[in-house]
Amino acid sequence: MIKTLLFEIYKIPSISMEDSLEQGDKVFVSKLAYGPRLPVSPFEISWINLLFYLNPKTRSRNDEVWWNHKRLSGLNNPSRGDIVVFNLPGEMNNLLIKRCMGLPGDTIKIKDSYVFIGNDIKINYEYVKSVYNVYFNDIDLLIHITDSLKIYDYASYRTKIENQVRINMSVLDMNFLSTLECVDSILLYVEDDNLPSDYHWKIDETWTKNNFGPFIIPARGTTIQLSRFSLGLYGWIMKNYENFEIEEFNNKFYHSGEEIYSYTFAQNYYFMMGDNRAYSYDSRVWGILPEKEIVGKGKMVLFSSTWKGTNWNRLFKRL
Repeated sequence: MIKTLLFEIYKIPSISMEDSLEQGDKVFVSKLAYGPRLPVSPFEISWINLLFYLNPKTRSRNDEVWWNHKRLSGLNNPSRGDIVVFNLPGEMNNLLIKRCMGLPGDTIKIKDSYVFIGNDIKINYEYVKSVYNVYFNDIDLLIHITDSLKIYDYASYRTKIENQVRINMSVLDMNFLSTLECVDSILLYVEDDNLPSDYHWKIDETWTKNNFGPFIIPARGTTIQLSRFSLGLYGWIMKNYENFEIEEFNNKFYHSGEEIYSYTFAQNYYFMMGDNRAYSYDSRVWGILPEKEIVGKGKMVLFSSTWKGTNWNRLFKRL
């Protein structure tokens, strides 16, 4: 019951949230922050789930929803900048941890990997890591300084251009390097990866992982007028997350045989991104997050350990 209603410990499995979270961190996740989510399956209840795993007839149903989603009242709603643990939509056994970048009702746009909210308000936290082209005049000094900053992956980004390296680093580190005499200039490097062919929002070929939008993140009660554009943008979400399927015929829209002109969303949605932009599998790839998938809020790194040993500098690090 403690794990269900109060808190749980989540182990960071990847580098997608560096430098805020490191691989091997053990994070305290509060269930009270956003309200405890009640189990939707007996497999989510500690000890009881053992009986169902041992039963051959029920074991194969471990990824199914048995009961309707319910959440108790919490202390707050998710805020922009929160570190959130959630289920990857459609995968009950797959937990991810990312930073909340877009809230219900926000108009969000990504341009050259930068996030913009509303009237082009740029959201750029100093801990966010991106890839930069660094033009230098003294490689030995640059290597010495990047080593001191624990930036070790620049070698994998060496380019064929003389006096240039490609470095994945935080905004804070980039601002510091730009002040050095051994650095001539620093430019953001944007690699426009194509979106998956089944991407839920891909309206045209101009939308890519680091350049797409703007679009409105639906909030509970948001009403949209139906058109080919809005159906292309939200149709998959309506069908898979809201259980509301719409058919188009002669530029008219129908649900269960009845013509409709608008749709009102029943859930809140969020946009999640990893701080380590180049190495994160997040809302840019799998889409917006239904509120019901949220598990809790990351509050603190309790300790950090890998095969190399324990990193005592991260003991009880607040997030």
